[in-house]
Amino acid sequence: MSTGTTPSSRRVAKFTGRLRGNPLGEPSGGRTLTWLASRVGIVAGLAVVGWFVFWALAWTCACTHPPPPPASPIEGVVVAVSSPSFGQVTSFELRLEDGSRLQFRVGTLENVTEFPPSHLAEHQVTSDPVRVSFHVEDGGSLVAYRLEDASD
Repeated sequence: MSTGTTPSSRRVAKFTGRLRGNPLGEPSGGRTLTWLASRVGIVAGLAVVGWFVFWALAWTCACTHPPPPPASPIEGVVVAVSSPSFGQVTSFELRLEDGSRLQFRVGTLENVTEFPPSHLAEHQVTSDPVRVSFHVEDGGSLVAYRLEDASD
């Protein structure tokens, strides 16, 4: 053992004595300005983080209601058609004049002989607008019951 070192048992006793008598980790000379500033900085940092977490949660959990659907009928350009098999169309997407898009489910059409649902694919290719008469179901989905050429 060299002459300027403290035996390990004395170092441990000194350290544990410091912890027992000083649970806040205050310096042995009492509270100093540096010690106080470090504690205030920690509390301020936690407060800032808490503030941002609060507002992030408030922003994402805000109860916003979707805008009500426009009045039926509506005109627009077909941008997507969902067809699981040839001649059968289940849904389509319409782009309105303002650039917004609406998703429609094809219900029982009252004019299926004048405008078969498969004709929507041709309108998608040519970008000719269509007129859609629809109703809103309980879940908020839009169900088309009449399709027409918008030029009529």
